[in-house]
Amino acid sequence: MAFFSYKLKTYALLDERGRVTLKGSGFRSRGLEPFQRRLIEEIVRLLLESRGKEVRAVIDRWLEDFARRRVPARLFARTETLGDTLEAYREKIAAGVRSPAAAYELVSQTPQPDSEVLQKANLGAGEMYDIQKKRDLATRKYQAVLATNSDTAPAER
Repeated sequence: MAFFSYKLKTYALLDERGRVTLKGSGFRSRGLEPFQRRLIEEIVRLLLESRGKEVRAVIDRWLEDFARRRVPARLFARTETLGDTLEAYREKIAAGVRSPAAAYELVSQTPQPDSEVLQKANLGAGEMYDIQKKRDLATRKYQAVLATNSDTAPAER
């Protein structure tokens, strides 16, 4: 077992099975890209195992992998949490109270689902709520089916 303290409230543990646990925002921030998380875990593991002299080789290997394009694109993806609805975001942009954010701009480019697909999803949700005896939720979903377009097959069911 080993303990590594990076800074206040940011530390790592190595248990008796060889598992590394990273705690604290410095190691677990949502702003980190997956490759950064992997690199941090790999380096911290070496430090916990008293193999600090190998850290430079790990960094050099990652740099070589970047240069030779061996790091998959998905390891550069970040997790974004959208706190506002798209409509609220657009209103804030128009009012000048916030600046544009890439995640919202990507969402706004996503095509809207086909109305019949949306109706089928709402109908299925309504049926599920009926089975669960949640009549108020079922009714809302059925109303959404009718509000979309009452002339389609799902609306006639």
